Amino acid sequence: ALTGFREFAARGRDFYLNGRPYFLKGLFRHDIYGAQGYTLTTAQMEVEMSDIKSLGVNFVRLGHYPHNRRIVELAARKGLMVSGEPPIFGLSQRDPRAVEGAEYCLGGLIRRDWNNPAVVIWFLSNESGTDLGYMKQMSAFVRDLDPNRLVSIVDNTKWTAKDAPWQKFRDARIDFIAQNAYGAAF
Repeated sequence: ALTGFREFAARGRDFYLNGRPYFLKGLFRHDIYGAQGYTLTTAQMEVEMSDIKSLGVNFVRLGHYPHNRRIVELAARKGLMVSGEPPIFGLSQRDPRAVEGAEYCLGGLIRRDWNNPAVVIWFLSNESGTDLGYMKQMSAFVRDLDPNRLVSIVDNTKWTAKDAPWQKFRDARIDFIAQNAYGAAF
C-alpha cells in the first residue's frame, strides 16, 4: 500500500515498511474514557496518545467503530500507525442491514482519513465470521475508495495453518488475517 512516501505492505506473515521487515507492536484502543464516555478533551487525548507512544508501541488498532478524528491526527504527529473499522462485531455478515451499516461507517471513515499517513489498515469486521460474499463485497468497496491501504478482517476462529481457509481470503483480496486468539497456542 503506497501512501505518500511510505509503503506499508503485508507478504505472507510479515509486514514491510518501505521494503524492510517491520514488526508491529501494538495495542487495542477504545474511544472512551471512564465515566466520560466518548467525550475526551483534546488534552486528555494528547496525554493518552503520548502515554501509548511511551510504551514503545508503533501500531494502535482503533477498534469496533470510528474513533475521534483527533486521535488519528495525534497518531500521525506521534509517528504511530493505526487502523479503522466499522461497528460490525458479532453481527451476521449475511444481514443486509449489517452490510449497509458497514459500508456507511467504513466509507465515511475512509473519506475522512484517506489522507492521514497514520492509517495503514482498514478492517472489514470484528469476530463476525468469514463469509466469502461479505469479504469480497467489502474488500472491493474499500479498495474502490482507497486502493493503497491494507484490507483485513479480525476473526476469533481457532484455525491452524492446516485448516485456515487461505484460498477464501485470497479470493476476497484480504491482505492478512488478524486473529484474536484469546490464549490459544499456535
